[in-house]
Amino acid sequence: MSSASGAEGTVDDFTCPICLVSPIVDPVTSPCGHSFDQACFAAFLRRSHRRSGCPVCRKPLAGTTPEVSLLLRDALARLYPQEVRQRRESQMHEELEGGHASVAVLTCLAARLRSAFACTDVGSLTLMLSLFIEALTGSTNDNSNNNSSAKNVDASRALLALIDAAWSLLKRAPCSADAEALPAVVEDLVQAVETLVDHLLDSHPQTAGDLLDGMVGTAVTNFTCVWSSAPHDCAGRDSRGQSLRLSVLLLECLLLALGRLQRRLRGQTVVGAAGMLLATLCEARAASAGDGCSSELASARVAAFRAAGSLAVLVGSRVADAELVWADLREELVGAVCHGDVPSAAAAAQACGAFLDAELCPPESLGAWLARLLLGVHVQLATPEAAADSASARRLLALLGDSHRFVPAGASSQVLAELVGDGRFSASCSLIESAGRVVNGDHVLLLGVLEAWEGVIAFLKGIPATDVEAGFAPWVGHLVTLLVWALMQGMPDVAGSHSGQEEAFESIVTVLGDLLQLTSQVGGVLSAALLPPLRQQPLALERASGLVSTGELSASQRWVHTLCCQLGLLDRRTSGHMTAAPAATFGGRGTVHDRAAILRAWRYTPETGAPSALQASTSTSTQGRRIVRARQRGAAAAS
Repeated sequence: MSSASGAEGTVDDFTCPICLVSPIVDPVTSPCGHSFDQACFAAFLRRSHRRSGCPVCRKPLAGTTPEVSLLLRDALARLYPQEVRQRRESQMHEELEGGHASVAVLTCLAARLRSAFACTDVGSLTLMLSLFIEALTGSTNDNSNNNSSAKNVDASRALLALIDAAWSLLKRAPCSADAEALPAVVEDLVQAVETLVDHLLDSHPQTAGDLLDGMVGTAVTNFTCVWSSAPHDCAGRDSRGQSLRLSVLLLECLLLALGRLQRRLRGQTVVGAAGMLLATLCEARAASAGDGCSSELASARVAAFRAAGSLAVLVGSRVADAELVWADLREELVGAVCHGDVPSAAAAAQACGAFLDAELCPPESLGAWLARLLLGVHVQLATPEAAADSASARRLLALLGDSHRFVPAGASSQVLAELVGDGRFSASCSLIESAGRVVNGDHVLLLGVLEAWEGVIAFLKGIPATDVEAGFAPWVGHLVTLLVWALMQGMPDVAGSHSGQEEAFESIVTVLGDLLQLTSQVGGVLSAALLPPLRQQPLALERASGLVSTGELSASQRWVHTLCCQLGLLDRRTSGHMTAAPAATFGGRGTVHDRAAILRAWRYTPETGAPSALQASTSTSTQGRRIVRARQRGAAAAS
């Protein structure tokens, strides 16, 4: 074996006398001239307290471990490179499996990652990366019983090293030799960065903000380099799409972390990040309109939509230079909602909600943008793909609600006509009702339906009472049935339920409170449609008000209890039992099944007569119009 022998002898000539493993990787020499591995010699000194003398000749030893002989170490690495690397990796694996992620391990791991394009053993490299993250994030960093060399590296230092290695690989222009090895390594590296960021937020939230803030600026610079170096030809389209997707994922990871810390980014950093996301979206759109978009580039587009939403949450002071970028991003978003596939439209819908929350659309353009979004959402929700994908349907339904919630106060008759006139309001309510009829215990879809109704009710609070009665009364029965069913059949008590059920329960209570408040303001036909069926379901009201809950009441439950008392709903309890309300009994009015029917519904006025304000009234009220409830965008979703 060529690597096992050299001009000076064989590898067995450099065996450590203590552990009997060859070759020595960090050689130290005792005063008597014998050489050992540094780690073995240090452990021997601790165990023997120097009483035994040299392990070879028993001569007295000094009290400290000598420094590594650099000349001998480098000579052995040149003579036996494969054996030295295997020995080092074996030592590091033992250290990592013992729960220690030292600086030495990080240094070696980062060096190997940066040269991963030349790696012949990808499995070994990804295993070391996995063990390192597990040791660093799973340790309490309590090294009181360990020597100083076993102390874990600082998480911030590890994150910087791994992100630097990731960008180093992404900036390298891909070639055919990288087709298999490099993507797998970078994919695992991005996941490791996400895990380490979460660990840093949990363990050091005070110092994580400044570190992540600086990383976003660096990410924008590196993203630009990736954009320039990735191949543009057809043969390298998959590699380019993969590089852009992984770059967006790295940027999105940092943006989400800053969002959790409720940080705000500096203006120029926001402009740079938005510009790179816009470039990725434009390229993916152009490719799909041309000779086809690769699956990797399509995935990069979806990731860029999500990252755009995460970026909108972090916008601090407005920068004049950013207005053009935001305008172009809004066009990309509305284009995806109107003409993209369901996954792209859903990701874009989530970003649109963040844009609306951050007020990134100027008032003079808001009405027209909302009208286009509303049409796109109607078309998407009528597709079988949306019906089969609860997560996408939820995002689209949430945008349907936001398209009503954010109607600008004092909107002109033309804007109102584009948004809710000519049967548009009826078509929106019909789509929400249709989704509610097929919830059947699906918490994700139920949340989308509730978010949509919440936005519609927020809009109704800002128009005249007579218009609310005429436009919304036909849908009250369905909404009451859905809420009662969800409270009694679909949702257990919030105490002891899992997080998805807790979120859905809180949304149910919130929408019920909104509906009760709207009824107390409007009265008339709305009261006649809402109050009698609720009086027949006292247990549902008691559950929503927290009267049968063993846990601590939420603010929404206390609010609902107050409204129920004001409307007399809790003073006239009945002993009747709740009757089942299966999904098959939910409404069915104006159900739309195809694109053509959706477009016809937008020009259709119901026979009952559309209320004046829902067609073209200029009399609008600002009361309750700008109600914006705090909600987490993304990820979540990323959930």
